[in-house]
Amino acid sequence: MPLGLLALAASLRLNNYCVRIYQPWKRLLNKGDYQQVAREVLFNNPKIIGFSTWCISYPTSLKLAQTIKSVEPEIPIVFGGPQASILDRETLSQYSCIDYILRGEADNTIIDLVGNLTNSNNSKYLEKIPGLTYRIPSRKKIKRNEDIGYITEMDTLPIPAYDLIPLNKVIKLDVGRGCPFKCTFCTTSSYFSKSYRVKSVSRIIKEMDYCYKKNGITSFGFAHDMFTLNKKFVFDLCESLKQHYKNIGQKYIWSCSARPDCVTDELLKEMKEAGCTDIFFGIESGSDRIQKKIKKNLKLPDTYKVAETCSKLGIRIAASFMAGFPGETREDLNDTIKAILEISARGAKPQMSLLSFLPDTPLHKTCKDKLKYDGRYSDFSAYIYSKEEQKMISNNPTLFSSFYFLPIKATTRDNLLSLSIMVNDLRDFPDTINMIADYLKNDIKNIFFFKILEDQIQKYRKDKKSGYPEFFCLVNGLCDYITYLEEKGLPVYIRDILLMETTKKSLRIKFIWKQINKPGKGSPCKPQNKIDLKDQLVSTGNRGLISTNYKISSILAKHKEGNLSGAGLHYGQYKYLVAACSEKKSISIRLSEKHNKVMEKLEDMRVIDFFNICRRFMNDREIWKFLRKLIRMGVVEVESNKSE
Repeated sequence: MPLGLLALAASLRLNNYCVRIYQPWKRLLNKGDYQQVAREVLFNNPKIIGFSTWCISYPTSLKLAQTIKSVEPEIPIVFGGPQASILDRETLSQYSCIDYILRGEADNTIIDLVGNLTNSNNSKYLEKIPGLTYRIPSRKKIKRNEDIGYITEMDTLPIPAYDLIPLNKVIKLDVGRGCPFKCTFCTTSSYFSKSYRVKSVSRIIKEMDYCYKKNGITSFGFAHDMFTLNKKFVFDLCESLKQHYKNIGQKYIWSCSARPDCVTDELLKEMKEAGCTDIFFGIESGSDRIQKKIKKNLKLPDTYKVAETCSKLGIRIAASFMAGFPGETREDLNDTIKAILEISARGAKPQMSLLSFLPDTPLHKTCKDKLKYDGRYSDFSAYIYSKEEQKMISNNPTLFSSFYFLPIKATTRDNLLSLSIMVNDLRDFPDTINMIADYLKNDIKNIFFFKILEDQIQKYRKDKKSGYPEFFCLVNGLCDYITYLEEKGLPVYIRDILLMETTKKSLRIKFIWKQINKPGKGSPCKPQNKIDLKDQLVSTGNRGLISTNYKISSILAKHKEGNLSGAGLHYGQYKYLVAACSEKKSISIRLSEKHNKVMEKLEDMRVIDFFNICRRFMNDREIWKFLRKLIRMGVVEVESNKSE
């Protein structure tokens, strides 16, 4: 849920307004979906409806606003957020369903606008609200008031309405705004200003305590693009947090975003002790030339050292890259692949998107007349859009520039998309990469990976049976590399790790395609304590059975100890059940011989038939326990007996 909405909700509540936040519970793909969501939004008879906007959701937001307006034309609709703030005039001139746009940080101006609309609706007063863009119907004119300044004292804002977030284990915490850096692809510094601001140490801890007392939340994500810019502030926060944990007898854990050149070994150690578990680093490119061109200006060798420090401390890091920059060469792309492998070998999880041309950024201004649209989106704008939304996007490159791309001479659009997919898939093989990390570091230097990728992916594209060529290309590439390393002494049981991670990933891919092609009809699963022997067990297909020669947990434990000699590892036959629980999560359990025999016979059947199979190996208590485990894993669902 966007933090901006929670901040605005808190400001409105402080002024005695009733606020509800609505999140669509499904992807809106057709007219019926939009009409249903519009009815749900209008159910509580709102006086004003506001939208938080961002590039990936803009077509959906505009389409939903149109649908709501067609039902209740008198209700004012207000847009805010980065996308609408930047494209305020263009949005109002093309979409009559939008009445007002509040630009920039609207924590205070939202009160002025809502007060005017609910009381006097005085157009003269509207002229005094900074950051407001609106339509004057009588003159058919768009009025754009002066810009609003940024909020300097963050502690003056009320605590965001965290209680409106659906119960979750992790909450994004609003800790500050602003970024002084000038990356040419980013809108953060223009939307939140270049002024770096953070809430005070005491205020941040107060908000953490608030969430803990309200909902028992102990895990937080600090929302700030450049959290560690002021190292003294971070040191003070960490010291205060450690003391606070002693006082309340409870430790919080948290994550943040930072630049690799804005942390030190000492600071990272302090952050770890204070509860930091994860850091997001935007690295963007492995090419020194591109680093300078996009004004990111990171030094890659120093970045790798930061990754090693984080790994030693036990801080997980996500390393984000992009491809498709103007003038990017094959050598630049190869350098980026090498950087991805270098940092992955140091424990980081890489991710990649293709460059999105966000409106009003320096890159967009220089390239907007050369952009193309082909209906495919990078990971940054990955989403499923209806045909009507795709038409909106293709007809308006100004409003929807983030869905467009700039062709580059170095390679094809297909190859760049495949590269980004394979990098993102690489995240799902952390144990395999960890096992071969030392070999990988030595082999990276003199290989032209991008040429290999282009040649190999072309072969897999020709095999139309594969359906997902990038995944097969990546897995087979890892298999080939492990075969090569085995000749150099790599233990053969690393293949068991690769098999496990490949199975988990392939099941998640299968899960996603099933959701897209055969959307669920709701939840047919009965509560576990009401299962009847006459009920029907339905296999979800989200499972796989694998057999390994070594026990997975033992391999990982031995590697963690730094001993891969094989001592203590016993050759044998180990059976595992692997299941995809969601698009992002899959789990595995080791099966006993009796459980494995049951799983080999599992299909759609009545519960009583399942029991009859199991009774050859287990008593009824063991059967119920195993069945409930299968349900929790999403391996089977239970449907009521049709004759009930």
